Amino acid sequence: MPGVNLDEIQTWIDRVQIRVVIEEWPMWRENPNWEKLRACYTPDGKMETAASTGSADDFVRFSQALEDKRTVRPYHLLSGSAIEVNGDRGFSQTRGVVMVRGVVEGVEADLTAYGRSFDFFERRKGRWQIKERRGIYDWDRLDPVLPGARIEVDPAKLASYPRSYRFLCYFNECNGVPQYLNLTLPGGEGEAELFRRGAAWLKDGVL
Repeated sequence: MPGVNLDEIQTWIDRVQIRVVIEEWPMWRENPNWEKLRACYTPDGKMETAASTGSADDFVRFSQALEDKRTVRPYHLLSGSAIEVNGDRGFSQTRGVVMVRGVVEGVEADLTAYGRSFDFFERRKGRWQIKERRGIYDWDRLDPVLPGARIEVDPAKLASYPRSYRFLCYFNECNGVPQYLNLTLPGGEGEAELFRRGAAWLKDGVL
């Protein structure tokens, strides 16, 4: 067809398919459906969160254990994505909000964390999957559910956590959720390195 750029059309199709995986991920994590959640990742997929790091298999087992214990149940809201594609490789950045309800220092509380997920995608056998997901939390907050209630946090404990997700760490500790304190922080060299890795992945397939 005259004037039609087939490569550009394919790129748009790829970007839509990647976005579908990004949007389905929280649905399978929260509903949950462990088989479909695992299928969002490549067989060698990796995952890093504020509570765990390791293989995609590790993450699914960790999520299932939390669900079985009914410890906490996160709720994810997604915003926009910036998605780049080169052949069978993709790199995306997606803004989102994680909300969790639990008990902090004896008070029912809502934790809200604002952040971004950086996904390294790979297409295998015609299907886009996450090869690696890394998260950055930009800021967070903690609020009592009951209006007028007050949460008496330990200031020394709060100050010991990374500032951009300190309330999330505090909340997790109060609710028996494991901690992973080495997430990439917003701004600075760590975030810049993520973008460099994304560019290298797209260009040369190097992670």
